[in-house]
Amino acid sequence: MKKKQEECREEKMVQKEMMKLRHQMEERRGLEHRVRQREREQEVQKEVRSAQPIPIPPTKQKHLKESHQQLEQDIQTLIHMSKLKCLHRHFSGWHSVVLDKKLCMDKVVALCNWRRRLKAWQAWRSLVWAAHRQREVARTEEALRKENRQTQLAAESDRRRLLRRCLGEWQLWCRTEKARRELFARQQETKEKMAAVSVGKLTVAENSADQLKTAPLEEMGHHLSDTYAPDPLAVHQDKPSSGTDFLPSQPWQVTRRHVAPTAAELLEARRIAESGVLASKTRTVSSAGRFENRHAVQQQIIMQQRKLLKEQQEQITRLKEKQSMMGLELEMEKTSQLTQLSVLRGSRPMSCSVDPKEQRAPTAPAEPDSQKAPSRKAVSRQTCPHPIITAMEARARRRAEQRKEIEELKRKKEETKLAEMKAAEEQRQREEEEEKRQAAERKREEKRLERQREEEKRRQRKRLQELMRLAHQHYNTTLLSRRGLVPWKRLIQLKQASVELAENHHRLNVLKRCILGWQQHTRESVSEKEARADRSYQRFLLQRSLNCWKRMRDMRRIQEERADHFYRKHTLRRVLLGLLDHVTQERLVELDSQNLAQEHNDRRILLKTLQAWRQLPSVLRSERRRDKRREKLSRKVAEVLPDFCSRPT
Repeated sequence: MKKKQEECREEKMVQKEMMKLRHQMEERRGLEHRVRQREREQEVQKEVRSAQPIPIPPTKQKHLKESHQQLEQDIQTLIHMSKLKCLHRHFSGWHSVVLDKKLCMDKVVALCNWRRRLKAWQAWRSLVWAAHRQREVARTEEALRKENRQTQLAAESDRRRLLRRCLGEWQLWCRTEKARRELFARQQETKEKMAAVSVGKLTVAENSADQLKTAPLEEMGHHLSDTYAPDPLAVHQDKPSSGTDFLPSQPWQVTRRHVAPTAAELLEARRIAESGVLASKTRTVSSAGRFENRHAVQQQIIMQQRKLLKEQQEQITRLKEKQSMMGLELEMEKTSQLTQLSVLRGSRPMSCSVDPKEQRAPTAPAEPDSQKAPSRKAVSRQTCPHPIITAMEARARRRAEQRKEIEELKRKKEETKLAEMKAAEEQRQREEEEEKRQAAERKREEKRLERQREEEKRRQRKRLQELMRLAHQHYNTTLLSRRGLVPWKRLIQLKQASVELAENHHRLNVLKRCILGWQQHTRESVSEKEARADRSYQRFLLQRSLNCWKRMRDMRRIQEERADHFYRKHTLRRVLLGLLDHVTQERLVELDSQNLAQEHNDRRILLKTLQAWRQLPSVLRSERRRDKRREKLSRKVAEVLPDFCSRPT
């Protein structure tokens, strides 16, 4: 198809050139014909002039005529040959010009295509680089924002965790210090009492009901605090005290119940922890709601909650371990003190059965036999367990059982209370939901009724307007038909003017009499109050603005220092890392582009050589065909041109 189109194009161009050549040849022929005709006329005139005086014989005229014709034919052949040479020269010049123009056009088209492709490639490369830079900038900004947000959240959570930990440790330290001081005080008191018992400053009466009711026995029971005398008064006093929160006066009276935290304290600690967790959760959720990546924020919140729960569990386990250790230490001290008491009772059996006078004078040199006999009886009695120790053990068992029962009752009460609170909370939520639903229904009903009332008012207003319009029409028609408008209007105007004049006069009189003084007084009081209020407001505003400005200046200074430190620390690292990545990326891209360019150049050269090698036979064939067409065209021109030769006269 392309070859046919090229051949058709060449044929058309040849035809156009032939037409141009024909027109030029016709113009030249016309000029030559006019020149010859003028020459002939001149020759004829010369011949006529020459022939008039000298008559030429007919033979000579014939010979001259033949020679003239022969000369004319030679001239015509020479002219024809010169024209053919000129045509051939012009045609060859035209053909060379056409080929040069075609070659130049091909070169220009190739150069234009190459430049267009180069420009498109450069524009595409610049666009890709701009998009890459924008993506890198956006990614860097997002990373910086995310890191800043994470650092802020981490700092806030770490601060809250540290505060909670410090608070818990401080509370625990306060409790342990308080318990240690109380325990130390009780131990000191116990040591003093034991020393007093060992020295003989305190005595214990015999097991008699009359002596238990006396005052000295009550004082001794008060000093020993229910240790050596299991009297009924002490038992009666200990029973109600077990149900209440009292501070034990002796170390062996301390149990786990006194050291362990109460249910109210546990509920308060749990509520504070839940409120702290909820507050941190709401803060983290509200700060993360502004940002796009919610999944990461939720994962962070879950990790924080797990960390907080783990810390709370560890703190609870530590508290339980410390409480158990304190309880074990108290039990061990209690058992050791009981053993010491039993040892003292066994080593010094006479300290509780001998008369106080004998205890005060233990260094008497000699004693009668009558006093040694009771001492032997006391020794025989002390071989068995002392009734005070048995009573103490029984009281301890009863108290432990009572404490267990009281703790069980407390636990059940707390469980029932928690269940009731939960049920009450659920009932309150249901009631609130029901109230909200009823309120929404009431609002909808009120809106519907309001719309109905508005529609009814609108209909009534329209009906009243229609009735008023009809009434005015009827009134106007009757007024015009019966009395006329002009006197009625004049009367109405006079009446209105008189009414207005009277009202104005009355208003002026009232203002002059009553209101002017009151108005002036009120204006003065109002202006004074406004001035005082403005002064106080300006003073308070100035003070508040100064305080706010000071706080803002301090906060701004702190924030600027933190921001500068953070910016210097993180931005430098980011910039250096980004610069390193950019340099490595640029080097890799440059190497890749060089490799691609080299490969592309090799492929291009190879393709060009292959295309030239493939197109060589076709180019040679086209050259041969072109030469053949040129020869044919020259032959055709040679055949055609004689038809346009000048006719002999």
